[in-house]
Amino acid sequence: VGGEPFFSAVAPHLLKRQHGEFSPQCLTTIAWAFGTAKVHIHSLFTSFARELAAVAPTMATQGIANTAWAFARVRRQEAVLFRALADAACRDHIITAFKPQELSNVVWAFATVGLQSPQLFARLADVPLARC
Repeated sequence: VGGEPFFSAVAPHLLKRQHGEFSPQCLTTIAWAFGTAKVHIHSLFTSFARELAAVAPTMATQGIANTAWAFARVRRQEAVLFRALADAACRDHIITAFKPQELSNVVWAFATVGLQSPQLFARLADVPLARC
């Protein structure tokens, strides 16, 4: 099972979910799966963006990176979500916990959707130096 027909069939069921019914990790994983398949269903990504932006402050590095990557993969520029992800990433205990692949995914995602976050990029620039 896979491909666009599968994702198109699943999307209506996901749109019927109640806010908070799925954990942030689950939503991120679902968005990642759609992104991996390059299936962009506007209404679904809008609902993911709204819900994930609200819970971004609770996300760990993998959730931040995977969410940003998933939205960028389908070229979905959600400024409110990306701003929330940037703010979440800039927390002291989070910014120093990013793995190199997660860092590159976050930077790639912002560049791909054409959004800037000077504070985030400045903080990320210091991360590799702090690990040396």
